[in-house]
Amino acid sequence: MAGSANITEKLDPNADWGMFSRLYLERDPSTGLVKIEAVEVIPLTNTHSRPSPLLADKAKVRIDELNKLSLAQIGNYTLNLQIDALTGRGIYCSDRLYSMRAKAMCAGRFNSQIGNFR
Repeated sequence: MAGSANITEKLDPNADWGMFSRLYLERDPSTGLVKIEAVEVIPLTNTHSRPSPLLADKAKVRIDELNKLSLAQIGNYTLNLQIDALTGRGIYCSDRLYSMRAKAMCAGRFNSQIGNFR
């Protein structure tokens, strides 16, 4: 990411900011179709030099804005990211999880802090 702009101090949550995303895909054994099982979005800071996760309070604001932008752009087809209370990361978990990695991420990241998944 060397050469990118320093966006660390931007106060506008709609301004450009960095993120790292993990996408968990799995083939549905009943249909054979590949589907999204889970998504983890980690807002980043210092993308111009040494990227690192945003602190939880700032990350929560970014995930909330990402959800709003997704809803405005995509509508009801968006994946509503739940906000992890401890880290501020955005998490989506589908109703059916097949892969061990998605199950571990969804079970291990939340405990009971945000309630049920979509």
